[in-house]
Amino acid sequence: MMLHLMKYEIKSTYRIFLTIVVSFILLTVLLCIGMTNQNTVLLFLFSLSAFVIGCATFVAYFVTILNRYYKNLYGREGYLMLTLPVKGWQLVCSKFMIAMFWSIILGVTICFCIIATLQVGVWMAPPNYPYTLWELLKDFVNVMGDSTLIYFLIAVLVGVAESIARIYFVISVAYLPIIRKWNIVVALVLYFAIDTIETFFIRKMTHVFMTNTNVDFVDLIAGGNLVIGYGVVVISIIITAILLLCSSYIISKKTSIR
Repeated sequence: MMLHLMKYEIKSTYRIFLTIVVSFILLTVLLCIGMTNQNTVLLFLFSLSAFVIGCATFVAYFVTILNRYYKNLYGREGYLMLTLPVKGWQLVCSKFMIAMFWSIILGVTICFCIIATLQVGVWMAPPNYPYTLWELLKDFVNVMGDSTLIYFLIAVLVGVAESIARIYFVISVAYLPIIRKWNIVVALVLYFAIDTIETFFIRKMTHVFMTNTNVDFVDLIAGGNLVIGYGVVVISIIITAILLLCSSYIISKKTSIR
């Protein structure tokens, strides 16, 4: 049944997420055209268009994730979804897994778009420019280090997963039967409250191992403290699991469809 739920979720979301992917490709084309054009006005217009498309695309990405969870489980579709012979955790996890699937697709697309933009930049460099794109990428990997680069990719992936789980949780709490009004306000306050508490806890944890009380992810990477960095990742994974479990419990036991 889990596979059927995931298949249904893909069929319901592929149009909007493919549109988002195409938008990023269009953004890259506009940037590349602007880079190859010597006209200042056209360069400004292309850059402005790319910026607008980029912002709109990220907004569409998060709004789609939010709407799919809210409308499908707490909107009119919720009556149908909650009568299916499935458990709450299956509903939540199927949506979470497909959201992560599209997030990875979008991330890969962004990486290719960045590489394409860099390649155009190399082509536009002076004839005596000593580097090729491949050499630039190799130098970047050498500077970052293989272990640090792997950590960075894992940290980004876990960060996206936690953000999605947090969105699901705050929506679930905001639509508890005891909360009849101000759903959006409750969801926003809860979202940022969780973020503030988690940030405070992580800073306190890193302070145990480091003298700098203002340590953040950039410090962890630059300082090579990958042990602490992976500790933060583990904490984020645990928080993600807890948020998903709480959302599943609310769906199963406390749901109020309105």
